[in-house]
Amino acid sequence: MSTTPPLATELDRRPARSRILIVDDDAVVRGMTRELLRVCGCEVADLGVPGRVAAWLDDQTVPVDALFVDVSMPLLSGPELIERLGARIRGIPLVFMTGEQDPGVMRELQRTYHAEVLHKPFTLRDLRAVLQRLSLGTPTA
Repeated sequence: MSTTPPLATELDRRPARSRILIVDDDAVVRGMTRELLRVCGCEVADLGVPGRVAAWLDDQTVPVDALFVDVSMPLLSGPELIERLGARIRGIPLVFMTGEQDPGVMRELQRTYHAEVLHKPFTLRDLRAVLQRLSLGTPTA
């Protein structure tokens, strides 16, 4: 009797891709972040309107593995968005993206929301470090 398991498809053998949602009102930042995350082996969706996030999350059959959220957006800030999402995002790692220079503000975001903070502009190395701390991305990325 053979002990060889049935043939798996190439997709089955690949490591699972982390699913990331980017929320940023700036299309350039969304595009750059999306491409960098893809380089890191992530599956990425992005939204430019924070008010659409709850409905988007509710429509997903597979949950996201992390949220990357801009801190300063018109109409609804990143922290306000996170407060509104409440239980919908419980347990989902959060990464705030900000151009804020004040280290006190950055520490407050980390402490209050148990979040990682990426300072804009960030590099591929910065992004990979955050993904590694969150155990996201693919091992070969």
